Amino acid sequence: MQGALRFKELSLLKSPLAGLYFTLATLACLHATPLHAAILVDGAQVLRSRPLTIGGVGINAHSPDFATNSNDINYQGDLKAAGIKLVRSLSYPDKRKPEHDLSYFDRNAKAIIAAGAIPLSIQYIKPGLPYLTEDGSPGGTVESNLVFLVKHYMEPPFNLKTQYWEIGNEPNLGIDYKVSNPQEYSDIFNRCHDALVKAKVRENVVLAGPVVAYPYRWPRADSDGTQIMDYFLSHNSRSVDVVTYHSYSGGLTTNALLNVPHKLDNLENSARPLTSTTNYGMAALLARMQQEKFGRPHVGVGVTEHNATSFQHEISSGLWNLALIHYYLYNPLGQITTAFVFDDYGRQQGGFGFYDTNKQKDYNYWALWIANQLHGSQVLAQTTTDNLNISGQPNLLVTATKDSDKLYLEVINRSDKPIQDHVEIRDASLAGPATLFTMRDGVQPNTGQPTNLRERFDYQFLPLSAVVFKYPLAMPIPKQRAKPAKDLRLKRR
Repeated sequence: MQGALRFKELSLLKSPLAGLYFTLATLACLHATPLHAAILVDGAQVLRSRPLTIGGVGINAHSPDFATNSNDINYQGDLKAAGIKLVRSLSYPDKRKPEHDLSYFDRNAKAIIAAGAIPLSIQYIKPGLPYLTEDGSPGGTVESNLVFLVKHYMEPPFNLKTQYWEIGNEPNLGIDYKVSNPQEYSDIFNRCHDALVKAKVRENVVLAGPVVAYPYRWPRADSDGTQIMDYFLSHNSRSVDVVTYHSYSGGLTTNALLNVPHKLDNLENSARPLTSTTNYGMAALLARMQQEKFGRPHVGVGVTEHNATSFQHEISSGLWNLALIHYYLYNPLGQITTAFVFDDYGRQQGGFGFYDTNKQKDYNYWALWIANQLHGSQVLAQTTTDNLNISGQPNLLVTATKDSDKLYLEVINRSDKPIQDHVEIRDASLAGPATLFTMRDGVQPNTGQPTNLRERFDYQFLPLSAVVFKYPLAMPIPKQRAKPAKDLRLKRR
């Protein structure tokens, strides 16, 4: 199963950067077209394949909770039930807990695979750690350690023929290791790439970096993270597969958490126009990437830590994470999202866990459940008009996807007021009415309710809620195999 994830979902974008402005222009045309519906879905226009690696999570780097299902929580079972396919995890060696040997991380990898996912592994880069050589003996380097681990996890019982690796963690901060300058990180990353090439395992690895702590040009255009990112794009364009960073909401009020643009729309919306005052975030990063000629095929972008830093277990936090995933699905280069952090509850790890103080699944969990269980394999064109917030952005964030036999329409109302709107689905061959799934305060989305809603309807979207309309699609009639013609020749006697 793991090998099947090897850029299978990335391969639709033959040349992502070359096609970037075509995709954005298509979306712009949709917005420019006069519409009779405030929410319009084009069931015949597929924008791209949905990457299975969008909607992932991270687990604690230095505790065994996930692998041992600690705290009376079935972390592995819950992750599998959500359909999550990518789990970000630490690998050997552990800077903070040197007692964690290779078997400790092997246990994590086995638990992730058993839960139906694959690891996105972090390779530490701090000098002086007990790195292994390529044959597994002591005295190695970052790059030899990486080569050993890649080969190790390619073998039974792991059988990971495709692996996701992130080099370092937040090299612009001192939490794990802060590099002395951008070149230090760039050189380490290129050495890792070159070592994998030499060992003939480069095509088994999706290599990600520079994993800086903030989105591009945020909070300042000259921040340490942006300097690392700019240098990285200039000097590692030959070696990177996924350009990564981290994104958190900041401490805001409930309404501002979802509507202040500089902490959501401006940071994660790839399609927004750039201005002199908003030249930061994902749109600015894609424009910067457009300046480089990448050596690897299908280079994408990823956010490998994301979560709300206020209202962590409340509905607004879950909606914030689901909104970020929405923007990544409609980002033509969006490939990886892993929310932080799955195997915690209550106020541990700053409150980022996916379980509340009563060890019950919170709205962060249910957001990822929606993203993996109520999203189809193809992302559809959609547009919204009217119902704008104070920043001129839609209060209703719409995600439309489909499989061969289902169409899913997800609508997030990030306003604190109900919104009545008209919905229209075109060219979709719906075979019946929608089943409705709802996530709002006090309501979990895992139970569907039958409706009589079809291609056109008005609907009142409740405040601070997410709803998904799941439609059956008419299956195409299979072509009947022609019967062989009768042999009319005379039989010889």
